[in-house]
Amino acid sequence: MRILHKTILLGLVLLFIINCSKDDALVPTPTSQEPQNVAPQIENQEFTISESITEGTSIGTIIAKDTDEDVLTYSIIINDNELFDLSPEGALSLATTKEINYDIAQAHTITVSVSDGTTTTSATITINVTNVANVYLVGSLNGKGIVLKDGEDITPSILENESNTIVDLSVQGNDIYVISTETLYKNNTAINIINNISNVSFLSDMHIIGEDVYICGNEKISGTSIARVWRNGNPINLSNGNNEAYALSVFVEGTDVYVAGFADSSSSMNNTAVVWKNGTITELTDGSSSSMANAVYVRNGDVYVAGYDTTGGGGAQVALWKNNTKINLSNGNHSIANDIYVTEDNDIYTCGYETIGQVLHPKVWRNNEETNLASSIGGEILAATKVSVFEDDVYVLGRAINPQTNMKESTIWKNGEATYMGNLKIRSLFIK
Repeated sequence: MRILHKTILLGLVLLFIINCSKDDALVPTPTSQEPQNVAPQIENQEFTISESITEGTSIGTIIAKDTDEDVLTYSIIINDNELFDLSPEGALSLATTKEINYDIAQAHTITVSVSDGTTTTSATITINVTNVANVYLVGSLNGKGIVLKDGEDITPSILENESNTIVDLSVQGNDIYVISTETLYKNNTAINIINNISNVSFLSDMHIIGEDVYICGNEKISGTSIARVWRNGNPINLSNGNNEAYALSVFVEGTDVYVAGFADSSSSMNNTAVVWKNGTITELTDGSSSSMANAVYVRNGDVYVAGYDTTGGGGAQVALWKNNTKINLSNGNHSIANDIYVTEDNDIYTCGYETIGQVLHPKVWRNNEETNLASSIGGEILAATKVSVFEDDVYVLGRAINPQTNMKESTIWKNGEATYMGNLKIRSLFIK
């Protein structure tokens, strides 16, 4: 009996051990898990650069985040005309041999990717461009045409053989337009405008809108000076040939073409200041005395004309007309206005000269406030001939006595500070 009990007990123990072994086989053995990769995060970003930036200059660093703290690698997926370089570390710069031009594009957009070695994400990067004043001058040196940009000689080779007087220039994008008294130059291409050049046939001024080039001047036909405007080389007569007429300045706003100059008065033989709008003439004085319109500028539909008027006697006196109504700038002295510029804030800048006693003063008027730029010494003919405004800076071109050489020289004033041009004879300036 005792042996039987032991046998049963032993069997129960063995059964328990076997069952436990089976249960243990059902429990999985713990294993280590691979952590899941988290993609790097990058947001759209903006940078601002000046158009004067030079190749290789740093623009900034692209910023991305990675939760796993992996090493990130950056690259450009979509570039803008290959303008930009990006290092693997995210340093953005202007590419070698590249330059930025505000007049061509005010912003550039690229697409940048960032990778942690497993996952790649991307973002849009915008590079905004700020404008910087570029001062272009045109004239002659030793009888040959010359074009300067911020003091650097950028003269198209074709101008080196131009013997006629250089008159005006304009810069549109990367294209340089220059007119002499008879020819239009676009970069190194010459387009003859006047075939029979003479002392009464010449080009005077130029204005460019989009692809259209407007030039004004006059051409002697059958013994009479005809005022003309050329659109892309095609002449349009402003006068009918019954009286002498001269076109001196052109301005285009929208589809309207304005030209200022002078013509024989319809009521007398006096030179009379006139302005043409799309070929229709308006006399700015009654013709009882001589007057002349030397420049026209249009801002928001308002037409400004600068010149002189001799009404009331006492010789020429500076004249400014707004929408055909005269605004008095004269203090009674002999004075003439040669050019005009109107800002977006409707400040009117007029330049010319005034004679006080025997001394000539190149000067600029801001609205009714006048500023003398220089003074003659021995009665030399000095004047301010061109004026332009860029942001808060006022640029004036003229002639003055260089105190270092005691010689009369072409002079550029920026906010009243003079830069003397030595042997350069500067005829026009263009700021952009």
